[in-house]
Amino acid sequence: MTGHRLKNRCILLMIWALLWILPADGFPITLSEGLEIIAQKGRDITEARFETEQAVGTARMARGGLLPRIEAHAGKTWLRHQPEAVFGPASVPVADRESVSYGFTFYQPLFSFGRLYNGWKAAEEAAGAAGLNAEETRNRAALEFINAYFDVLEAEKLAIVADKDVERLQSHYDNTAAMLEEGLVTRNSLLQAEVALADAERRRIDARHALEVALSRLNSLLLMDLGHQTDVDDVPLHPSTDLTLSEATAYAMTRRPLLKMIDLQIRAKELELKSLYGEMLPTVYAAGGYTYEENTYMVHEDNWSIFAGARWDLFSGGTTAAKIFRTKAEISALKARKEKVADEIRLAVKKAFLDMESAREKIGVARRSVASAEENLRINRLRYSEGVGTATDVLDAVTMLTSAETNHTRAVYAYNRAEAAFLYTAGMNLYQAYGEENRNEGRSGE
Repeated sequence: MTGHRLKNRCILLMIWALLWILPADGFPITLSEGLEIIAQKGRDITEARFETEQAVGTARMARGGLLPRIEAHAGKTWLRHQPEAVFGPASVPVADRESVSYGFTFYQPLFSFGRLYNGWKAAEEAAGAAGLNAEETRNRAALEFINAYFDVLEAEKLAIVADKDVERLQSHYDNTAAMLEEGLVTRNSLLQAEVALADAERRRIDARHALEVALSRLNSLLLMDLGHQTDVDDVPLHPSTDLTLSEATAYAMTRRPLLKMIDLQIRAKELELKSLYGEMLPTVYAAGGYTYEENTYMVHEDNWSIFAGARWDLFSGGTTAAKIFRTKAEISALKARKEKVADEIRLAVKKAFLDMESAREKIGVARRSVASAEENLRINRLRYSEGVGTATDVLDAVTMLTSAETNHTRAVYAYNRAEAAFLYTAGMNLYQAYGEENRNEGRSGE
């Protein structure tokens, strides 16, 4: 085991130990730690792993058809009447009433015109396709967890924005109430502040509800209780996404397990077709064995035998021809599917790339918008306290700042999700890309 794998195994064991040791009010988890849990315990990954094992078992069964089949037998016989044969006017015994027998037989196919061999190779190719499907599922499960993780971080930041919104409007309400007592503003200004504050409280409730839902989804992926208060650490580092669109597309066409899987499925069906053609031809085989039967009346109680022959199914009711027809159609369907999947991957890579570029630009715009909105609120608060501005100006400024902060938060995590999708669609291993030892420093999205 390499040092990196040993470290990951230790991290996974510590995480699961903390699940039992720490109190129910929450424990911290990083993105890379969560991915380790998903890689080992994820439901979709576990299911795909078992499907791969099933395919491997099927390949082993097909290989067994090429090997000799040996059967042993043993038994004891009790007869009511002793076997006798008519010999002239009398009868003579030919076997004992009680006897023991044992022996073994073997059967070995020698030549089947590729039926057995191609059937075995087809099953092996299918097992390889199942393994690639498991690899694709593993990376897709990583993407699902990464998105869920970023959803929680985004929901946390939006909940903080909602808290700030309430605090600002509460401050404005308190300031307006004090000014009303001094006769500097009308009661209508206080009512406006009260309505705005109540609306902000409603939005904060919605933000906290969204956070609870995001946490429940994350806990579900981690196989934990939905109500567990999992604490997620922020992601200070980002993987490298310096690939151009053309480079990422070319990389995806050669590295995506999904495309490789379809290639193996096509190869498996082509071998299966050859095997079906072999069913229309004879199978040459050898058989034989050894038998012993206790009989005091026989000269030789034991014997060896060997037999060579051929078996040919001359007519199967059209079953073999129908299987050939179906398999050809399946090959054509897989080839059509490969072209469709290839186009879908190209489109997904381009979409993720454009989403990433768009979100990066939006982050810069939103950051400047936040700075302008903060200054705008400061000025309007000052004008309002001096009796120059109106309560509506302050409320509009608070709304503007909250909207700017919300847009900035959404843009940051839209970039994070697009970045993960870009790596996934390009065929990158997300477990390595987001591992502690494989990320480049710097928040490329901010």
